Amino acid sequence: METRTRLLNAAGDAFARSGFQEASLRRIYDAAGVNLGAVRYYFGSKKALYREVLIGSHVAILSTEKMPTLEAYPDAGEALAGWIEWFLGVILLRRAQHPYLGRVLVREIVQPTTVFDEMVRTLLAGIRRELERIVAALGAGLEPEALTEATNMALMLCVQHEIGRWVLERFGYRLPGDRIAVRRLATVVTRYAAGGIHALGRPR
Repeated sequence: METRTRLLNAAGDAFARSGFQEASLRRIYDAAGVNLGAVRYYFGSKKALYREVLIGSHVAILSTEKMPTLEAYPDAGEALAGWIEWFLGVILLRRAQHPYLGRVLVREIVQPTTVFDEMVRTLLAGIRRELERIVAALGAGLEPEALTEATNMALMLCVQHEIGRWVLERFGYRLPGDRIAVRRLATVVTRYAAGGIHALGRPR
């Protein structure tokens, strides 16, 4: 295994266990079987190494899992279903292939760093923006506040299966582990999301 990969794996494990602030750079390069010079050569700093663990891994995932857009479907309802299935696949299957990435992200949600802010700007904002376009098309005429609310709720219906997985599993809920199971879950989530979007569009 090449030096850079060993460093990323050791760093990912350390950051998942201890978080960015508490993870020891020395323990990282010792675990990787290298010295501090290797960290500086490949990444420059602990923060840059952390950035590559968090953002670089997501960039790699998204380069092979292209986000569907509104225009790729005949109507907004199918676009919502396609987007939800894609997003659930990313967070429950592709991200799960990384032994540490999900745990690093959960730590970021609890104790966010400036690297997470960068991730929101460079990656997550575009993902949410496309969902908002789909929601706007499905709930034509939604007021801006209702559009924001509907988009956030649709997003959280997906995200809860990752950030709340330890709670869900303790209640006996088995998270999807393959594409077929993700598609079944996506059908259920889409039904809830679409129902909420239509409800918010009705006069109150």
